[in-house]
Amino acid sequence: MATDWAALFRHGVLGLRLTPEAFWHLSWREWRMLSAAPEMAVLSRQALEDLMREFPDE
Repeated sequence: MATDWAALFRHGVLGLRLTPEAFWHLSWREWRMLSAAPEMAVLSRQALEDLMREFPDE
């Protein structure tokens, strides 16, 4: 599978607002951390029960 460097570069420079020099100096690990989707908070069972109590289905 070929790497689409143009798309990665556009995302880095236009989306993440990196300078071209900063983009080309990133390691793969740094790139994955910067371009990954933000982690979603996990709803605890207690928080779910509180919401269900506050907003019951009718």
